[in-house]
Amino acid sequence: MGVDKVTGLFFFLLSIYVCIESYRFGLGTFTSPKAGFFPFISGLLLGFFSFLGFFDKMSMKDSFKDAGKTILQWKFQKVTYTLIALFSYIFLLEILGFLICTFLLIFFGYEAIEPKKIKIGILVGILSTLTSYIIFRILLKVELPKGLLGI
Repeated sequence: MGVDKVTGLFFFLLSIYVCIESYRFGLGTFTSPKAGFFPFISGLLLGFFSFLGFFDKMSMKDSFKDAGKTILQWKFQKVTYTLIALFSYIFLLEILGFLICTFLLIFFGYEAIEPKKIKIGILVGILSTLTSYIIFRILLKVELPKGLLGI
């Protein structure tokens, strides 16, 4: 069994554990979630994607053959960029506010980590930010950081 299969199996088993423990906290409903609701949904998503990854036929070496870098270099570089972006998000969230900070995080993830056309990156950033704003602020009525601009 290859490394990808072992990783997929590990995360699938982890997702089962997360779902069981989340259920023990109580799920509630979509309009009145309890402590285990979001971890349970996260566990389901983790299980779904790890299940897909377990049966993925594409070899990692084939997907990076043209890049001219080893897989280890690619992973280290991408992980480093991602960690820097996430820590920056944490520190800038109160300063810039939820909308601006979330847009910049999504845009950075789309453009810097996996470069695409800049117009698509902007569109994905705006749509992702608005979707998360609608879910958290409007549907769940969660107070989000407004930042310096008050938005």
